[in-house]
Amino acid sequence: MNLRHAYRPWLAIVLLIMVASLSAGCSKSPTKPVPVLPIPQADADDIAQLVATTLSADNGGWYCLIKSYAESLSVPAPAPTLTSTGERWSVPLSSGNRIRNDFSLTKGRVTYLLQAGWIRGDGSKTTVRDTASRDLEALVSADAGEFRNVNGIQLGTYGCHTYTLDSPNDSTFFAGNLAASDPDTVEFSGFLDDSSFALVNSTIRAGSARLWYLKNFVDYTLRIPKSKLVSSPYPVGDISEIHWNIEAYGLNASQSRTDFGFGELVEARITFNGTANAVLLLADVTTEPTWFYRYSINLNTGQIARLP
Repeated sequence: MNLRHAYRPWLAIVLLIMVASLSAGCSKSPTKPVPVLPIPQADADDIAQLVATTLSADNGGWYCLIKSYAESLSVPAPAPTLTSTGERWSVPLSSGNRIRNDFSLTKGRVTYLLQAGWIRGDGSKTTVRDTASRDLEALVSADAGEFRNVNGIQLGTYGCHTYTLDSPNDSTFFAGNLAASDPDTVEFSGFLDDSSFALVNSTIRAGSARLWYLKNFVDYTLRIPKSKLVSSPYPVGDISEIHWNIEAYGLNASQSRTDFGFGELVEARITFNGTANAVLLLADVTTEPTWFYRYSINLNTGQIARLP
C-alpha cells in the first residue's frame, strides 16, 4: 500500500525542522522549503471526471437539486395561509414537530430524500412556502445511487448526506433571499458528505480504465439571478464557489474499498461565469497551491477537458 501523496506536506515540515536543528548557530543561508510534488496528471484526470459526474445534473449528480429548487422558486409564492409554529432557528428540522415536508427527487438512478421547511422573516417555520417566506432549510440524503454508463463511469455507486444523525445543527441545505424585497439573486448554500465508487473510463486518455473510491466533504455558496432561475440556473459572481476536500483511493482489482494501491488527498474548487460551463481546479490547496490542474466542466453533463 502506498499513501504516496497524502502526507507530503507533513514530510516537508519534518524535513525543515531537521534542517533547522542541524544548522543552528551556522552562518549558512537556510535551506529552501521542500516542494510538495503534484499528483500524476492521469490521477488528476480521473478524479476530476468522477467529481464532475457526482455533480452533473443530467446524470443524477447533486446539482440537480439546485436546478430543481431554482425552477420551483421561479414560481410566485402564494399568500400566507398557514399558522406558523413559532419555532426558531435554534431548533433543527430533524428535532422539530414535523415542521417540514418530506418528499423525494429522482434523477437517473439516484434518489434524493428531502425534508424541507420554510422560514419567515420573524424566524418562524412553516411546511409550505408563502410570500412571507425568506429562507428554505432542508435535510438531504441519497443512498445506493448509481452512475452506470454515464460520462465514462461504470459500476458507479453514489451516496450523499447533508447531516449526521447525532448533529445538533443538521439543516445544511439552504436557500435565501426568497422574498420579493430581498436582493435579486437567490443564494444557495450548505455542505455535505458524499462518496463514490466507480470504474472510470477516462474521457481524456483513450483506453484508460481504473477503479476509484472517493470520499468528499463539500461546501458551497451559489448565487443565481432570480431572472435566470429557469432559463439559465447557473451561479454568477466572485462569491459563488464549490469547494471539496477529497480522499481519493486508487483501488486494486479486488474492487474492495479497503484494497487500494495508493491514496491521495486533494482539494478542488469550481468557479462560475453564469453558464453551464465552469472551471474546476484540483490542487494540494486551493489558496496559494504549489501545484494544480485546471479543467472546464459542464454542470449538466459532467464532461471535462483540460485547461492550461
